[in-house]
Amino acid sequence: MHRIFYDGIIAPDSLVTVSGEDAIHLSVSMRSRVGDSVEICDSEKTVFVCTVTGFTKSTVTLKSDGGRPSDEEPSVKLSLYVGLPKNDKLELIIQKATELGVAEIIPFVSERTVAKPNPDKIGRLRKIAREAAGQCARGEIPYVSEPLCFEAAMKRGLEAALPLFCHEGEGTIPLSKLILGKEMTSVSIFTGPEGGFSKNEFDKAGIMGYNLVGLGRRILRCETAPLAAAAAVMLCAGEF
Repeated sequence: MHRIFYDGIIAPDSLVTVSGEDAIHLSVSMRSRVGDSVEICDSEKTVFVCTVTGFTKSTVTLKSDGGRPSDEEPSVKLSLYVGLPKNDKLELIIQKATELGVAEIIPFVSERTVAKPNPDKIGRLRKIAREAAGQCARGEIPYVSEPLCFEAAMKRGLEAALPLFCHEGEGTIPLSKLILGKEMTSVSIFTGPEGGFSKNEFDKAGIMGYNLVGLGRRILRCETAPLAAAAAVMLCAGEF
C-alpha cells in the first residue's frame, strides 16, 4: 500500500483532507476511487490506514482509522554527507539512501568538487526524498540540506556519536573492523565527490577526530560509496 505524508497531526477516526501534489497523485497517478485504502503518516510518525470518501478538483477527503506508531525507522540515526556530484547523481543517492533508512542527506562542496551548487534544485531533491519515503513506507521523510561548504559540513558531522570519513588509500582502517559488533546510536558518513578528497582534507578530518575508514580494495564511484557505506552501517545496526 502506497504511503503519503501529512504535514500535521491526524486525529484517530477523523476526516482528513489532502491537497496539492499528494491529491493529484492519489486521484490521477493512482486512480484512487471512493472506498480505496491509503496509508498516511502524520508529523508525529503515526501511521493511519485511511479510506477515500470523496474528491474535489484539488483535494481528496479520507477517513482515518485508529492509527499506530510507525515502527519503520531505524534504531540508528544516519547522516550522509556527500561530496556534491555532477549531473543527476545526487538524485539517485537521495532516492536510494531514503530506501536504506538514512535520516538526512547533506551535500557539500570540497576542494575537488566540479559541480556547482544550484539553489533552484533543492525543491526537486526534497520532492524525490518525499516520494521515495512514501514508496518504501518510511516513518518520516529524510531531511535534504542545501549544499554546505566543507568546513561547515565537517563541524556539523561531529554532532554524531560516530563520525566516519571514507577515503581510499593508506591511513585508514576497514569500515567493517570499526563497526562490526559496535552499538550505534548516531552516525555521520563523509564520502567525496568525483575527484575524491585532497590530502589536506583527509588530514583535517583526522585532526578533527573523525574515524578514517576505507571501503575496500576497489575505488568506488561517488554515487556508489555513500550507498555502500550506509548499507554497511544499517546491516551492522541490525536493520537487515
